[in-house]
Amino acid sequence: RPACQGAALSASISLRAARLVSWASRVIARAVLGFLGLLMSWMAMAQTSAPASMPGAAGTLLWITGEVTPVPRTALVERQARESGLRFVHIDHPLRGPATLDPAALSALQASLRQAAVVWIDAPHASIQARLGGMLGDALAQERRQRPGLPVSWVLPAGDDPALALTPLESRMAAYLRAGGLVNVRNAVLLAAAHAQGRAAPALPEPHPWPARGLYHPDAPSLMADAQAMSRWMQVQPGLRDKPVVAVLVHRYHFIDGNTEWLDQWLRLFAQEGMAAY
Repeated sequence: RPACQGAALSASISLRAARLVSWASRVIARAVLGFLGLLMSWMAMAQTSAPASMPGAAGTLLWITGEVTPVPRTALVERQARESGLRFVHIDHPLRGPATLDPAALSALQASLRQAAVVWIDAPHASIQARLGGMLGDALAQERRQRPGLPVSWVLPAGDDPALALTPLESRMAAYLRAGGLVNVRNAVLLAAAHAQGRAAPALPEPHPWPARGLYHPDAPSLMADAQAMSRWMQVQPGLRDKPVVAVLVHRYHFIDGNTEWLDQWLRLFAQEGMAAY
């Protein structure tokens, strides 16, 4: 009997402990959710309470995307904008759900547009252009009635949409962004910075689109057209000459998005192991 009583007491204590743990978990979860809700409210207030009397303040570049724009592409635009002295603001709209903005999202968009010196809208597919156009159209039209000189570049995959009637500056910035890659994005940012700061547009080369295919090595002066060209270049590189060759297949969008740091490191790891990789 004492053994049975001990077992019953142990079970009771375990049950109470389990209930206590469950209660504590619920309390902690509620506290965390409450804190996150408060934090999001503060962020929304900070974003929507920007002073309306300072259009284009601080040379702000507003980058608007539709959920599918790769993170490295946005990071590349942000990095180049900040290096050029521009303030960078990013708004990403979901591609599912209501086709119109709720009051809070609309207020945040309007506040960001009031501060923007340049607006870029990344729409890599016709469906995304239609979606963003429906969501942003009224707010963009209202802002441009107040500031007709506000550049708004729609970055579309197949060239400019004649219906948008882009200005030469808007079209040129869109062309650089469509071509992608570090140099092209940097040139688009240089145009944006010159406009934001009231300077004449700098003399820049034409956009240089990435080819559909090519052979890449981080130390090579450019993409190679074929394996023979890559082989000739490797034969004059002391660390690569006469080494077993490894080919790594990657998508060109890694280059368009400026996302090659990981690839550069990987290719050099092959070299450390006595192989020549491209």
